[in-house]
Amino acid sequence: MKKMSLLLTLVMLVSLFGVASPAPVAADPIPGTIIQLPVIQVGGGWETWIQVQNVGAAPGKFVLLLFRGKYTEFCGPQCEAPRKIEMSGLVPVGAAWTYKLAAANTVDCSYVAFEPKSAILLSLSEAQWKAVEAMTCSSAITYLYNMWMGRTVSPAGPPGGQSAAVSVNRIQTGVTGLTPRAVAYTGIYGDMEGMRDRTGAYMYYAPQLFDTFTPAGWSSRIWIQNSGNECTSLEIWFHKQQDCLKARIQEVLALCPGETVAIDPE
Repeated sequence: MKKMSLLLTLVMLVSLFGVASPAPVAADPIPGTIIQLPVIQVGGGWETWIQVQNVGAAPGKFVLLLFRGKYTEFCGPQCEAPRKIEMSGLVPVGAAWTYKLAAANTVDCSYVAFEPKSAILLSLSEAQWKAVEAMTCSSAITYLYNMWMGRTVSPAGPPGGQSAAVSVNRIQTGVTGLTPRAVAYTGIYGDMEGMRDRTGAYMYYAPQLFDTFTPAGWSSRIWIQNSGNECTSLEIWFHKQQDCLKARIQEVLALCPGETVAIDPE
């Protein structure tokens, strides 16, 4: 059998609260109605374009829950709810809606500018959408956040809208002396997150990372979002090329639901 590549980076996500199964919910969401967007950048010359395509069977409406940029480093009650919601119009089947997020136009419910770092996209049923439209900004955030967390809300149930496909495009321009940069990824929905292993944890692999790799000076960054409904801890195991028996472990002690943390290999 051919040997596996020695250039592996093991990313281990370990639940802070053991291996207990999550509480049951009333119904499973329709695939593609809850989508995680772990990386958003709007500061330092960056802007983010989020494009949401309706791949369902009927016209749909979508809403973004935007989390602020600062990582709290704590679990509840210090966990923060989203700071802002962004609603779409009615999106026909096959059509797409574009959210443009930039430093100049991103404000919270009090019109205070902030830099979102991650988001959750929800696809709402007509009843859920009408309920949100009748709420204040802060009340709508509470309602949608509780819906995403699996808590009891009214109108009840998980997001019940049309399935969506999401792409996220980030570009950095307008920074003197720096070459423009562009990055893209697709939104992550539940089926893409895998399953718990035998220890009750989630485990993911990043097969290749760079740390000021010569001659071009390439460096990598890992972005990790907590897409669950409990605070969690993380262990990241770095294995150096041709030294697979020795690992350097980096820890994140607390990551709130919806939050994203950025890890730089050292």
